[in-house]
Amino acid sequence: MSWQAADPRSLRQLKRLPLLASIEHERWPSLEPHIAFLDLDAGEHLFAAGRESERLFMVVDGELGLDMPAPSRAGGTRDAPGTGATVRLQSRGRGQTAGDFAVLNGGAHLVSAVATRRTRVAGLPRFAFERLAGIDPGILAHVYDRAATLSRRVTLARAFVELFGEVGLRIVAADATKPSSGQRRNPDFLLGRAEGEQDFGIGVASLPLGDRVK
Repeated sequence: MSWQAADPRSLRQLKRLPLLASIEHERWPSLEPHIAFLDLDAGEHLFAAGRESERLFMVVDGELGLDMPAPSRAGGTRDAPGTGATVRLQSRGRGQTAGDFAVLNGGAHLVSAVATRRTRVAGLPRFAFERLAGIDPGILAHVYDRAATLSRRVTLARAFVELFGEVGLRIVAADATKPSSGQRRNPDFLLGRAEGEQDFGIGVASLPLGDRVK
């Protein structure tokens, strides 16, 4: 898994994303040298919770799942990529961003990002993101909204585990119009849903913690 410099085909794919539609042609030459692309197979991690980063990621094709490490009974977390229990909070599809919280705050990722299928992402360093945001404030608004929504879901999920630590977590696709039998929905998890994005609610199961986590 290695980052590749931008090539004409990859750049064409990136420029077609709705979020970047407002960027004029003459603006791209100053941005292109700083953009890199990465192809992920299903199950490969883009980044891990707790790791610091100052790069914004955009899903050019495929899908990323955003997973929160599930707190253990002892209060610790298991946040190594590919190991331990995780709670799937959200997925981000084509045209969506990832790493929003870290690029805005210059700190650590709240969640881990893993490819749910073959996925291509573009990575922009923080200064390139700031340049984009200066061209179109709507891009900055989008990233702020995604970061705030994810932060709220992480906070709610952690509180849920604190309250129901003796039961399992069941990850359910958020569809407010079709609740499954026996599942409890938290409406706050359904806020801020955008095109290409799938949210996940949390329900209670009568199994020990870890038996129902992804």
